[in-house]
Amino acid sequence: MHKDFSFRTIPNVPPELSTPLPRMIRASDDRRYITKVASFMLGLIVIIYLCICINEIQQVHRRSVLRQEGAEVLGVIIEIKELGRGADYVCYTFTANGKTVFGRAHLPPRKFRPILQESKSLAIRYLPSNPAINHPAAWEYPYEHEPFWLEIFVLAIGASVVFIPSCFLYKFYKERQLLTWGKPVVGVVTKCVSEGRAFKLKYEFRTETGTTVHGSRWTILSQAIGEEIWILYMPQNPSRNLSYPVPDYIVASRPCLTDLK
Repeated sequence: MHKDFSFRTIPNVPPELSTPLPRMIRASDDRRYITKVASFMLGLIVIIYLCICINEIQQVHRRSVLRQEGAEVLGVIIEIKELGRGADYVCYTFTANGKTVFGRAHLPPRKFRPILQESKSLAIRYLPSNPAINHPAAWEYPYEHEPFWLEIFVLAIGASVVFIPSCFLYKFYKERQLLTWGKPVVGVVTKCVSEGRAFKLKYEFRTETGTTVHGSRWTILSQAIGEEIWILYMPQNPSRNLSYPVPDYIVASRPCLTDLK
């Protein structure tokens, strides 16, 4: 325990922290804006991933149906478009049920490209009941021996994009929970280090049971070691704590009309 700290109950508890629980919380305009942006980003990413998953399920079903019920026919290569590594594709046409059908498929990276560039025909597997469902018979996705580093990279990027707004929303949620339900107690600053334009504040406090708990947070204000500060903590889990006041939040001493809407 810090040498300048002695556990005691200060009678002058901020009046807004003395109101019956749950407390009424009002966020600033900036905090509400950031919350909306983070929620929108997270929702958009989830929708995109759902669309990707649905498309992948459809592709798996399509490949399965072509394997089981597909018929083969010789098609004619119209052109091979080279758009870069992993993005090249072949355009072709074939006749099925007396009608001409056009198709397009991505090319495997290496195996078939030299052969197709010299050939004018291509075996096509199609579904007799719906010739629009078709694919070159010589390969299907995922390609044989296709490197999977690109898929891993895409998944990693997607996970990081999901992680960022999730962290913001979870941080805001914890702050609101502590401001709404947290128990006030006096603590003491044990360290305050400048980190660029902000300060890394470390503090400690003692719970009603006498347990010493350490906490930390970022702040824009420097505070002296040994200075007393207010802490809000969850009695059932004192490791969840936060120094008070919290920027971008106002704890109302009486119900806020904006919060009741």
